[in-house]
Amino acid sequence: MLFEVFRILDVPEAVRMQLCVGTSLAIIVPTTLRSFRAHREKGLVIPEVLRSWAPPAVAGVAVGSVTAALAPGGVLKLAFVLIAGIIAAKLLVGLHVDAVRAVREREVVHVLRARVDLQRLEDVRQGHVQLLRPLAGLKFLPPIPDPSKFFCVGKNNKRHREELVANKMLTEIPNEPTGFIKLVDTMSGDGDEVVKPGDITALDYEPELCYVVGKRAHGVKKADAMDYISGFTLTNDVSAREIQKREVASGSRFWTAKNMPGFAPVGPYVLTMDEVADTDNLWVTCDVNGKRRLRSNTGDYLYKISDVLEHFSRYVVFEPGDLIATNLTEIEITRFRVRKVESADARTRPHCERLGN
Repeated sequence: MLFEVFRILDVPEAVRMQLCVGTSLAIIVPTTLRSFRAHREKGLVIPEVLRSWAPPAVAGVAVGSVTAALAPGGVLKLAFVLIAGIIAAKLLVGLHVDAVRAVREREVVHVLRARVDLQRLEDVRQGHVQLLRPLAGLKFLPPIPDPSKFFCVGKNNKRHREELVANKMLTEIPNEPTGFIKLVDTMSGDGDEVVKPGDITALDYEPELCYVVGKRAHGVKKADAMDYISGFTLTNDVSAREIQKREVASGSRFWTAKNMPGFAPVGPYVLTMDEVADTDNLWVTCDVNGKRRLRSNTGDYLYKISDVLEHFSRYVVFEPGDLIATNLTEIEITRFRVRKVESADARTRPHCERLGN
């Protein structure tokens, strides 16, 4: 466009190209550099600005160029070329203006947030606001509220297998890790009420160590398995055993028995793996209405978390935040029949060493 302008103004052809290049560089380079620098410093998205200004600029250049080529008169040709040039200049100036405006808006937001934070700190200093609150007044939600999968290992203890066989809920002894899925919407938080359906006689509880996957795991080797685990929490695998018996007898998996509302309490929080030297030597207990019903050690698992992850990740992809519950371990205090909870207002209190209730 500049070349056409200089031609219409009868600028000698020898210097037209030099003037075009020099003028273009003088306008484009500083403006573009300032705009991009502002974007980079403040983390703004350059493509969004380009997309907003590119269509009118391209349209203006196209219209101006075509009209300039077709227009018979020099004045008319000059007018349309100038219009296209103005639109192109608007693109360059607009880039810079948009960048500056966005920078200023973001700076204003930062200032406002800083003022709010300072006010909060001042309120805390003056005693108007309590920075810490007692746990008794808080309601805990599941620490991982939306995993893509809640995977549970089954039959992961010799004595537990014997009990399942004795109660006709296991027809064969597996020779490799087995598992099932808890539906995510069955999860509940620490202290939440688990309602026993009216036609269910009793519920069973199984406090279990529950590992949290830290990064995408597929085809994991046992030696590297712990690199994929970010922490662990506690879960209570609640079951309706009478429904489970019927499901096993019919040859189906026990989906219903394990997946009633609230049947997967999780929490109250996650411990990272660097806080516990060995998760294969932790004591897990469970009290019902203040009486100790169960005491077990995670060292009694037939398959450790590294075995489990290696086995199932051959075909199943575990995503960050997925939960893997490792099953009930050796029962030292009571047998299966005593673990049933029949009272509607019973309070079950699982506890894991280092993790709490």
